[in-house]
Amino acid sequence: DAVSWPELNGLFRRADMAGVEDHLRWLKENGVTCLRLMLEYAQVRHRYFEKPQGRFVPAMVQLWDDLFRLCEKQGLRILLTPFDTFWHWRHWRHHPYNRNNGGVLDHPSRFLVCTDTRRAIKARLEFVVRRWSGSGALFAWDLWNEIHPEQAQGSADGFGAFIHDLSDFVRRLETSLYGRYHPQTVSLFGPELRWRPHMPLP
Repeated sequence: DAVSWPELNGLFRRADMAGVEDHLRWLKENGVTCLRLMLEYAQVRHRYFEKPQGRFVPAMVQLWDDLFRLCEKQGLRILLTPFDTFWHWRHWRHHPYNRNNGGVLDHPSRFLVCTDTRRAIKARLEFVVRRWSGSGALFAWDLWNEIHPEQAQGSADGFGAFIHDLSDFVRRLETSLYGRYHPQTVSLFGPELRWRPHMPLP
């Protein structure tokens, strides 16, 4: 699911909370235990988690407060990833991290290598850890959605360092706040393993 798809769209500004709860209950009754969700879904322009960069949108924070509460109630868990990298790339001209919109990044091909962007990513992760890592509904982190060489100027050489940096940051922060940390993973666009076998992967 994505937070802007029909089943969860009622969370935004609490338009249809009963409908969302019915959907979550249906998932639970049909054997679903974990939802993989992106913190924002950039297919549409009103589901950015920050706008402008560094300002966490109150309506989206409320959406996630409610979703964590409903998942706790239904006994569902969340595998959370901080960015929707597909639509982020496709709709870059609208994204708050775009330098033309007041952000720090000139082009999404430098998302994994830009120092200022790395700080912004960590600031987002810190906000989420402090607000929701204490919830029993959080199962694990997908630290990056479909990591791809094009997000690092066509190279996979820095994947390991990028992943380690975010992983260590989240693990240390969670441990300092809660005395434990959640499992972590990173997803990969699978065909890259076949298309670019020469590229090193972590």
